[in-house]
Order: sequence, then structure tokens, then C-alpha cells
Amino acid sequence: YHVEAKARGDEEWQLWETVDTNTPMASMQKLQAGREYQFRVTAINKAGRSETSHPSRHKEARAQNCK
Repeated sequence: YHVEAKARGDEEWQLWETVDTNTPMASMQKLQAGREYQFRVTAINKAGRSETSHPSRHKEARAQNCK
């Protein structure tokens, strides 16, 4: 999967992460806490590339409690 992200107010989508898995989940690193982001996904496999998904609703990035 290619995961693209766009912060609220940004014009351009950016490739944020490439996930090589059959599980449709990703842990997004490098987001700025307090900013709101939208995400969209494109699946890529031996059959080719899918249409890009509709953008998600804006989600606020929150700081994680790291030990």
C-alpha cells in the first residue's frame, strides 16, 4: 500500500509511507502533534495499482506516550 497524507491547509498530497503487508493498517510516524491530517491509500499488487481511495476525514495527530 502507498499511504499519502496531507495536513490541513496544505495543497499537495505527499507519499507518507509504503506498507508491505496484507493487513490494511499502518502506524504513522513523523506526524506533528496537534496538526490535522487527511489520508488516502493506493493498493499495489501483481495485478496492478488500484484507484486511490477517497480521502479520510481530518484526524488530529496526538503525541504518543513513549517510555
